[in-house]
Amino acid sequence: MTVQGERRARGAHAGGRPPGWWRPRGRLWSDVAIIGTALIIEYTLSGVNGKTRFGFTIPSWVMALIALLVFSTLFWRRRFPWPVYAITMIHGMTVAFVAPYYQPFTGVLLGMYGVARYAPRKQALAALFGTIIVWAITTYNTTTFDSDWTVEDGWGTPVGAFAVFFGMAAAVYTYARGRRRIDEMETLRVRARDSDIALRLQEDRVATARDLHDRVSNSIAATMMGLDSLSTFAASLPPQGVKSLEVTRNAAGQAMNQIRDVLGVLRNDEREIEDDEPQPDLEEMLVELQRNGIGGVEVQVTHRGEIVELGDEVSECAAMCIREAVTNAAKYGEERAEIGIDWREEPIIITVRNAKSYRELSEPALRGGTGLSGIIDRVTVLGGSVMLEADRHTFTLRIRLPRF
Repeated sequence: MTVQGERRARGAHAGGRPPGWWRPRGRLWSDVAIIGTALIIEYTLSGVNGKTRFGFTIPSWVMALIALLVFSTLFWRRRFPWPVYAITMIHGMTVAFVAPYYQPFTGVLLGMYGVARYAPRKQALAALFGTIIVWAITTYNTTTFDSDWTVEDGWGTPVGAFAVFFGMAAAVYTYARGRRRIDEMETLRVRARDSDIALRLQEDRVATARDLHDRVSNSIAATMMGLDSLSTFAASLPPQGVKSLEVTRNAAGQAMNQIRDVLGVLRNDEREIEDDEPQPDLEEMLVELQRNGIGGVEVQVTHRGEIVELGDEVSECAAMCIREAVTNAAKYGEERAEIGIDWREEPIIITVRNAKSYRELSEPALRGGTGLSGIIDRVTVLGGSVMLEADRHTFTLRIRLPRF
């Protein structure tokens, strides 16, 4: 099994799930502090002055409420930079026309910052240009509306005010693009680090495959060579010995095929594991074990209830687990293995009991090696369970498997 790491988008919240449209990205409390400070600055500069060019005055609390609603959209400036910027720009243009004394300063500035930080360069420049237009109109209206200023007085006041606003816009734009560049460089560093980790992981996989080949595969190959040599004396062996030799050779051959498949996965071989090799048939294997045993171990098979058809994967898993358990019995020098299958239950219950031991079995479940781990893994994948019971002279493996 391979483990692949996937890096979420930078704006994902701490729970690991991508936020819905209703939930802003980023750290909420830092956004509250930034946006709240900007709102206070806007209230201060504007004086929440609602005097209009149409002869009536909008109440200050209405102007403050409108600004609050506009600024609340800034929480979504990362996810929706252009819609948020459009809202702040419309607010600035409208206020500049209707209530020239009100200074819509920081709202459109933060809206432009969102586009400059999270949008491509051309879009960021467009937002900067739009911000400059808004402030040019605002500066002119504020400077010339209902005042004693005339053209003869010169353009020093409006131009000076506009220069200050323009400098602020340019500074915020430059800062936003710089932060975007830092984000891009960090992303490149993360990708480089992930690539290095993947390369090291691949090197470890190749080293593991090499060790597996040098140790396990060579041992199995030597075993198969010994069995082939032993088969030359098959004529002098009793029938039961010939059957045991054949079963052992088949098991060794299948183990070699499985090792090759594992090596292909560890080496990241993209070829698909072929399913052409014959898989053990549960019914035939039980009959064979009942008739000839395995490795000198007598096997008794008992069925409870009527035999039912199992799914292909379940049947294969049951056969491989039973064979592994019986092989362990031969490995530990058992005289007899008892296999019981209760077909009446759902899931079915398979019991393998190693009885009449030559020696004491102290914690065989903990000393069983990778064979027992393989049984547990196969059964768990299919939604089954494994129970182990051990006493001084017996070891019982109880497997529950779904029928399909």
